Amino acid sequence: MTSFNTLSPVDGSVYVTRETASELDIVRALDAAREAFASWKRVRLEERQALCQKFLGEFMKEEARISEHLCWQMGRPIRYGASEVRSFIDRASTMIDLAPGALGRIVLPEKSGFRRYVERVPLGLTLVVAP
Repeated sequence: MTSFNTLSPVDGSVYVTRETASELDIVRALDAAREAFASWKRVRLEERQALCQKFLGEFMKEEARISEHLCWQMGRPIRYGASEVRSFIDRASTMIDLAPGALGRIVLPEKSGFRRYVERVPLGLTLVVAP
């Protein structure tokens, strides 16, 4: 198995060493994600919002530790770490609050003999490859 190092821009030292995923690891992760999606898509929006808010509460409890990681991984001065975490919390909270309007049913103008609307339904997974 291959590994890679993350070098800190603070002092050039190896901050962390990680193993790369094998093809089998990737296939298993995608299978697990598909399985999770199958049940997650049936969870009511209000419950998903509550779970996401709970996550943000737990994330905030780790502010100091996350701030330190940001410092070493990005070279960002530690004094800015807390505001980085809080701005993430603010953005995520805003998206959670906007979800009902963005994901809710759109009722179209009346038309005789028809009930017209656009229903938004979860379609599948999204893969985000972050640096």
